Amino acid sequence: MKKVVLFCLCLVLLSIFTDASPILEEKKAKQLLRSKRQDRPRKAGHPDEPMREYLLHQQRLEQSERGSDSAEGDDLGRRTC
Repeated sequence: MKKVVLFCLCLVLLSIFTDASPILEEKKAKQLLRSKRQDRPRKAGHPDEPMREYLLHQQRLEQSERGSDSAEGDDLGRRTC
């Protein structure tokens, strides 16, 4: 029992005097977050890239439909889906 108490006391003292606190200063936390962000891949093929390409494609289709609607007038028979 005496050894367990002594071991716990040593752990507490060690964590206090070596700044091994789980609480980070704001400056260190921001630096850590910055370094984590830089590890991510910054190239095409990122997980959200296919969805972005799909949305851009849909946007182009909508714009081309609007452009063809104004050029055709009231003739809706020519439009195909």
